[in-house]
Amino acid sequence: MKSQRTEHSIFVKDGGELLLSGPLLSELLCAVFQRGMPFRFQANGFSMSPFIKDGDVVFVFPLTNVSPGLGDVLAFIDKETENIIIHRAVGKKGDCYLMKGDNSSQADGLIPEEDILGYVKCIERNGKKTFVGLGPERLLIAFINGRRPFFHLIRPLKRLVSPVFRRLST
Repeated sequence: MKSQRTEHSIFVKDGGELLLSGPLLSELLCAVFQRGMPFRFQANGFSMSPFIKDGDVVFVFPLTNVSPGLGDVLAFIDKETENIIIHRAVGKKGDCYLMKGDNSSQADGLIPEEDILGYVKCIERNGKKTFVGLGPERLLIAFINGRRPFFHLIRPLKRLVSPVFRRLST
């Protein structure tokens, strides 16, 4: 007798984790935000390193009655790939935000405010919550990142600021 697989079982790991990406994850995020609830998921990629690393859990909250600000880490859906993108607002022109990953050499372009879904409120790394890169320092990060690739500045300074980041995240 063959075992019957339900359609959802192809997305669930043995530990009960739901494995979604691309359009399915975007659709779920939008459905959760329509109810005004926060959403958390595991980051995939290095475009926001060192503040958000591959495998970190990001907590995204819907933008309800709040306009994004310069330096905020925001979630939006890439129109071409339908993937959720988490990048920083490094500039603003009218009702559009210039979005760019902290570790990216090029900006995503201007994203209309109505296409921005939510903002990252905290990050969980190795089971501990951290807010580094999300507090008042986000304005300085946005300023530097909007002028030139941020990762070129971070690498030489990493040895100096790593102990500070470790203390803040504990």
